[in-house]
Amino acid sequence: KREAAVLSSTRFVHYTSASALTSILRGQAVWLRNTRAMNDVTEINFGIDRLVRGLGRRSTVPAAQLFWSIVSDLDSSLPDKIISHYDGWIDALRMDTYILCLSEHDDREDEIGRLSMWRAYGGRNPIALVINPAPLHAHSDALSTYAFPVLYCASEEQICPFQDLVDRMKNEASFLKQQTADTIGDHVSEFLQSYSLCSKHIGFAEEREWRIVHQPRQFPNERVTSRLVEVNSVPQVIYEVPLRNVPDENLLGLNINELVNRIIIGPTSFPLVMYDYFVRLLAELGVEDAHKRVFISHIPLRT
Repeated sequence: KREAAVLSSTRFVHYTSASALTSILRGQAVWLRNTRAMNDVTEINFGIDRLVRGLGRRSTVPAAQLFWSIVSDLDSSLPDKIISHYDGWIDALRMDTYILCLSEHDDREDEIGRLSMWRAYGGRNPIALVINPAPLHAHSDALSTYAFPVLYCASEEQICPFQDLVDRMKNEASFLKQQTADTIGDHVSEFLQSYSLCSKHIGFAEEREWRIVHQPRQFPNERVTSRLVEVNSVPQVIYEVPLRNVPDENLLGLNINELVNRIIIGPTSFPLVMYDYFVRLLAELGVEDAHKRVFISHIPLRT
């Protein structure tokens, strides 16, 4: 999915409220919220459950048994080390993971947005921030914050991605044998954590979601700082990612002028008022051709 997004220069979009977008632009930063504060707090548990049932050490699924057999053949101590490492991080996956949700954005949505997202996000004054993709694909640890495409699968299809993984491991057995046990263990552990964080029920597939993920306990970063805030009357901890380039560490395209592709004003009673506001705000922030980056959705407002 990442390769396809890079090849097609897929843009991404964040559906939110006008007030939240104002905060992002004026503060030149985005907030990553704890997964426990997500719309569906079971999402992380969904990924963990699917992983354990589909690829767990005690799973009776043939793909799982072959997976652990391959890993054990590489180093007999690896399975126990990997399981121990994963078990040690389950609480952190659930409790100490902070994310921002984006969606893939199509050219055909440039002037209208996506109705299902307008209905779910933004309240009475919804808005969409469409961004250019360069920072999401940068190979950089400057912020210790990373972009992952979400994998959608029905809950009963526990092993849908794992057979392909095992087949590739079988085909690349000679390559794997050239790697150290630590290298194999690190990559498998990263895969298990990433899969747990970025699996979602097939019913949400139309969102075409990507997640920007920061795990401060595992990957602390002085540029990404915590704040105590109140969101929808719920006091909580958030982590703030600055929208600034870090050229010395290969992170480019993150400043406001480069990042903002367009703003789409959703169905609202005040489209022209909001249009004027965001054009002026972008201009104040030094965004070039601000008036060419703000659009009003053609979707009629239902009352």
